[in-house]
Amino acid sequence: MVFSREKHKIRLISNDRYFLHPVSRTFHGRDIFAPVAAHLAAGVPPARIGKLISDYLRPGFEKPQRSGKHTWTGRILKIDHFGNIVTNFHLEDFPDLERHDFSIAIGAVETGSLVRTYSECAPGELFVIAGSSGYLEVSVNQGSAAGRIGCQTGASAELTLL
Repeated sequence: MVFSREKHKIRLISNDRYFLHPVSRTFHGRDIFAPVAAHLAAGVPPARIGKLISDYLRPGFEKPQRSGKHTWTGRILKIDHFGNIVTNFHLEDFPDLERHDFSIAIGAVETGSLVRTYSECAPGELFVIAGSSGYLEVSVNQGSAAGRIGCQTGASAELTLL
């Protein structure tokens, strides 16, 4: 998801000079990714790690898709350990959301209450809040939104501007 928000270049990690040897079949985080990251942090130029890739695959959940004149269909990216539902709707993509009526629907449950802090809502109240990364989260004050709605990561979410 950082690819959609930040300038980036993608490289194939192919120069085994920067790997930990022997490379196991199952622990590439330890044997390839961590050593390469350490070398990059120490100043090794990225071009020495491998060639640029321009035809890499991007995940389908990266950005919500417009599905109507005032409607976007997105996805649940994550459900945190509190039961907050993190969507792929980013507040930057909907800058006037605080000044408009809207609803986010997940399954048969909808909410259109956007708050800045959890303390703006009563215990048990369902609402939308911009999380620390700017993605809209459906939450319940002192409760689990995912438990109330009964949803899972990857499920569809719909944002409608009213």
